[in-house]
Amino acid sequence: MEPGRPSVKQQIEIKNKIREYFFKGFSARITSKLLGVNEKTTQKYFNDFLDYYKISSQFNVDFEKRVQEDRIKVAMFLENKSDALLLLLDESNIQLKNISLTNKNFKIYKFLTDTILRINKFLMDIQAMKTNSALTLSDAEILSKQLGDVLSKQ
Repeated sequence: MEPGRPSVKQQIEIKNKIREYFFKGFSARITSKLLGVNEKTTQKYFNDFLDYYKISSQFNVDFEKRVQEDRIKVAMFLENKSDALLLLLDESNIQLKNISLTNKNFKIYKFLTDTILRINKFLMDIQAMKTNSALTLSDAEILSKQLGDVLSKQ
């Protein structure tokens, strides 16, 4: 290379060439010799690539952690909602059994049966959401969850 500061276009070309060697695993010193670029310049670009790589990998770790925490929060929310709906379903079924069907209380009977149908629909929707959420889990997480479910039923 010629001594002195290269043009912007040349700087971009040099950076792209150095990037190739960086990701192939070459050292800055060897890359400098192979490309004929100043060793300090090569080291500067290597440090920039390394910093960018560290930042992006840390972002991925943080993102995965946040996703996992959000997944747990959603699972807890869905579990709480389904528990509340199951209690309401039990109460509605008890009230429905205690009502004798007459013309005077037909509206109450219809209201309770409609409520039971809506609760069942909501429970199915929640189960579908839980299933869809499980599809995004890793195999190990799914097996662990299934094992936990089996153990909790015993």
